[in-house]
Amino acid sequence: MKLERVLCPICSKDDAGKFLPFGPDHLVRCRTCGLVYSNPRRSMDEVSEFFEEKYIPDQKKLKRELGAWRAESLLREAEIIKAMKPAGAILDIGCAGGHFLEHFLKDGWECTGVEPSRVAAEEAGRKGIRIFQSVLNQADIGLSDHFDVVTYLDTLFFSSTPVDDLKKISRLLKNDGRLFLDLPGFTYRIARNYGPLCLLIDRRWTNFKLTSPHLFILSTRTLRKMLSQAGMEIEAVHLEQAPARGSSLMRLINRAHYEFCRLLFNLSGGSINLAAKAFYVCRKID
Repeated sequence: MKLERVLCPICSKDDAGKFLPFGPDHLVRCRTCGLVYSNPRRSMDEVSEFFEEKYIPDQKKLKRELGAWRAESLLREAEIIKAMKPAGAILDIGCAGGHFLEHFLKDGWECTGVEPSRVAAEEAGRKGIRIFQSVLNQADIGLSDHFDVVTYLDTLFFSSTPVDDLKKISRLLKNDGRLFLDLPGFTYRIARNYGPLCLLIDRRWTNFKLTSPHLFILSTRTLRKMLSQAGMEIEAVHLEQAPARGSSLMRLINRAHYEFCRLLFNLSGGSINLAAKAFYVCRKID
């Protein structure tokens, strides 16, 4: 495995300290802006190869993990989008096999996807989606001020150039367009993957591995800083549940946790977020 050292993706400083006591050394927190990121990290050549050939190796993972397990969440997020934008052109970054864009194809939207996986890109193309088999920063889309909606679902944290990605998205969006981001909840991701809960469920102290392609962990605060550099801001936040997998009991617990987190979030005026995911609505700054 090839490793590379990097500066903070937000502030470009080299001033970070270990994030978690008794946690992995590579997971650090920038002392200037607060971003939690991996440093060192896997080389981008290795990460690109991983997503192109290994991340989605076959139809089984495509239909189950990126389709069936996320079906309820994808439908809910599509309905939020269509309530704001009933028609138009949509770009889905990391579109996998096009399960999300199918909600828009049937309503006559112009659908475009960016997807590095060969297997997934071919599946999306068969559905009639215009596909760029690439990561966003290498995709020659060439359609400035074209899209009414850009979605970046559960994917931004894989990007080696997140701020540049957001700047490119801003150029691709119409002035009244919207960016929709689906990201792991910061508190949930830490609690679920480090410490007692991780030990109880997975029988290990942490799931944060140097081999992981997850390059950083965003909080709402650090996401705002990233968006600001791209001339964008958060307009609204909706909570989302973890993928619905496992036994009927596990799916019931998943749903109960989601509903509890929504209630707590609303009662706290949005200050307490323990949900597995957050769905951000973002707009350009006037």
